[in-house]
Order: sequence, then C-alpha cells, then structure tokens
Amino acid sequence: MDIRASDGRCELAPRRPARSLTARGARAAGGALYALLALASLAGAQAPGYEVTDEGAYLLERTSVSGPTAARLRATWDGAVTRVEEGLGLAVPPRPRAILAPTDAEFARRLEALGASTAHADALAVAFPGQGVVVVRERGIAEGTAAGLEATLAHELAHLALGQVEAARGARLPRWLNEGLAEWASGRRPTRDEVLTLGGLVVHDELPSLESLAEAFPPHGVGRAYLLALSFVGWLDAQEGGGGVGRLVQALSRGASIDDAVGAASGRTLADAEAAWRDALRAEYSLAEVLLRSVTVWTIAGLLALLAIARHLWRRRRLLRALEAADAADEGEEDDDALPDEDEVTTPGPPPTA
Repeated sequence: MDIRASDGRCELAPRRPARSLTARGARAAGGALYALLALASLAGAQAPGYEVTDEGAYLLERTSVSGPTAARLRATWDGAVTRVEEGLGLAVPPRPRAILAPTDAEFARRLEALGASTAHADALAVAFPGQGVVVVRERGIAEGTAAGLEATLAHELAHLALGQVEAARGARLPRWLNEGLAEWASGRRPTRDEVLTLGGLVVHDELPSLESLAEAFPPHGVGRAYLLALSFVGWLDAQEGGGGVGRLVQALSRGASIDDAVGAASGRTLADAEAAWRDALRAEYSLAEVLLRSVTVWTIAGLLALLAIARHLWRRRRLLRALEAADAADEGEEDDDALPDEDEVTTPGPPPTA
C-alpha cells in the first residue's frame, strides 16, 4: 500500500463548514481569499489542450479525453471532503483547482510547471497547498483499492487543509506527521499483515525512527514510511479513550509545539509516545502468525509436490534395495552351482610302485 505523495509545500482543507470550530474558523478566515484566487485561475493560466470548468465546489482542469475520470471526480468529491472533515476536523479550502493529467508524461510536465521535483512523478497525485491545486495522475488510479479516486483525493485535500494549519503556525509540520494525518484522513488503516510487518521491523530493530523520517522522508513508493507514519497516527488516535487525532490537530491549530500536541493526544511526550507505540507493535508481533499467513494455495501445492517427490524417492530406494538383495541371492546360487557334487569327487589312489 502506502501510496500518495505531496511536495511538502501543498495542502488542502475541507470545502464545507465542518462540525468543529477549527473547520469553521478556517473557512471564515480563508474563504474570501480562496474565492478570489479561484476566479483568477478560472480566467486563465490553463495549459494548452486543457479546458477549465467551474464545478461549484472546485475548479476542474482537464483534457478532452478525461471525461470519464472527470465524472468520477464529481461523484466522489463530497465523499472525499467528508473524510477530511470527519478525520481531521479541518475544512478543505473552498474552490481548489483539480487538474487531471491523462498520461504519466503529462503528469510529470504539470508537476514541473507547478514547481515540484521529479521525485513525485510516480505518485498518484500531488497537492500544492500554497497554490490551492491538486494534480491527479489518471493512469495511477485503481478503484477498489487504496489507490481509488476518493481515497487519493481525500489524501491530497487533507494536505491542503493541513497547509492552512502550517500557514497559521508559520512553520511546516514534520513530513511523517503531515503524511500520517493525510493517510488517516483518506480512510486508510493498516491491515493485520502490515501490523505484523511493522512489528517484525521493531523486533529486529529495523524500524526507522520518527526523527529520521522528519529529516529525510523517502520518495513515494520507497520503503514503508507512509505505513509507519499512518500507524503512529492511528496509535495516537486510540490513546486517552480515543479521539487523539482530533486533539492533536486542534493543538497544532492553536500553535502548540509538536511535543505538546502529541501530549494532548496521548498524555505523553513525543519520545515516550514513540517508545510506547513501538512496544505495542512488538507485542502484536507473532512469528507463528506470520508463518501461517504466509501459507498460500501455491505454498500448499509446493509442499504436496515435495512430499510426492520424497515418497517417490523412498519407494525407489526401497525397490533398489530389494533388487540388490535379489541379485546377491542369485550370485550366491551361481557360486554354489559352480562347485562339484560330492559323488563326483574321486579319491586319488596310492602312488604307483616300481
């Protein structure tokens, strides 16, 4: 799984008034500015071959071949916004611009034009919070998986929402926290197999620290950084009776330090929370369960094939031993036949005398 990326400068926020004070405050403060920016964007700046349409909640920039994806975007937009509002308690900035790139080459070209590095060219989508833009790579979308359009869109809209928090704070959030919250808002949760994988990394002392991910977050598709970040955010949410993510985001919105915000969510410092999370992963790890879950139909078929080969070799060896015994018996009989019978043996007479 993860599976989406942001250039760190871009984030989105819910478009409708959320139920929290944070969402309402963000909309009241930023609504007018975003509306003006959206209208300016609609007036021009679209790339050659693209057309811009006003979808009400957002502006859509697409080519003539992107009709089916554009229809799915309209159908999933409200659901993606709801995921962000309910998951983070933040409002998506009103009327962001969604760009549908029909090919991988066009996706890379649009990212470069917006100032993103080529390291994001393999991402499903990239958010630009400072510009209120989300670029989607159409060929990367796979419905029915974690790479579905609604989950992907919610992840990027969460980046736009978190971008407003960063702007108010005057500083970026650690990349692991930004990505972890965006994954959480998308609705993705670690599977049991993924929990066991992370537990195995802890047991073998191979799980990267949050501090190392803050300094250098791997590019999209490299390592398990997104999964690690999601796992820690999920652990925070379960602390103090649940609702930890909401308390974390509210504290961040008030300008609290990362350590204090983690404390609001979990009642621990960041260092203590990370240690407790690692202990929880270690406790979840079971080598027997890992081995059991690794068994597939092909594994069973392979084992049956090995048993059949072993049985064949055993029977062949047994047959060879029987043949060797029979040959040995035949050779013994042949040796006995080569000896003269007793009545055929003559006793030499006395030597002749002179």
